[in-house]
Order: sequence, then structure tokens, then C-alpha cells
Amino acid sequence: MVTASACKYTVLRNLSGAENRRPILTYGHQGTTKRGINPDHHAIIYTSKDAPKELKGEAPLRKRPIQVIPNTPRDKLSLDSRVNYAKIYTVEHNVKVLFTGRLAPKSEGKFLIDFDETWSQRTSAQQ
Repeated sequence: MVTASACKYTVLRNLSGAENRRPILTYGHQGTTKRGINPDHHAIIYTSKDAPKELKGEAPLRKRPIQVIPNTPRDKLSLDSRVNYAKIYTVEHNVKVLFTGRLAPKSEGKFLIDFDETWSQRTSAQQ
């Protein structure tokens, strides 16, 4: 028996054609309240008109909420979705993907700045 699940990611394509992806997770609908999750590495990511609030018991997230414009009404994110800036998955250009939306123009700059900040803090902490 084979089981598969779809994973959601934010995607930035580099010059070589490979894609760097940051995962979008709900952590079992616990958001960053899940044990072992660092809230400083996460932001709310949403497809609704307005950004949802943090979950009950969730520490205030310092990263700004990121809006996604879905391709279709079916391509909605759960209200407890979080983007993890501290994890990167590289996927080669020949892997099939299904694009379900794009960053809202108002979120593009925030996304890049918050990712750069998280990644530079993470790499300097490892040195």
C-alpha cells in the first residue's frame, strides 16, 4: 500500500532553475504552540481577506503575516497555517508541482525580508 500526502510550500526559484521551498504547516492544528517549535521562525500565512490572529496560547509571532492569493476558491489555507522560514527544501526543476496561488504583492517584500532575517540569524547562530 502506498500513501502520499500533498505538502504545501512557498517557492523561490533561483537562477539555476532549482526551487527553494519553505514549508507551510499547521503542526496538527497547533500552530507554534506545538512543543519544540520556535515561534521566531514562523509567520501566519493565509488566503483570506484579513490575516487570522494567533491561536489561543500561541506566543505573538514577530514575523509579519503573509497573504497568498489562491488560484481557485478551493486552494485555501487553514487559519492555523504557518510558514517556517528556518527550513528550506531544494527541489530540482524537473519535479512536478501544482501551483495553487501566489504571494499577494503587499506580502512579497515582507516575505523576502523576514526570510533573509531568519536565515541570517540561523546561520550566524551555527557558527
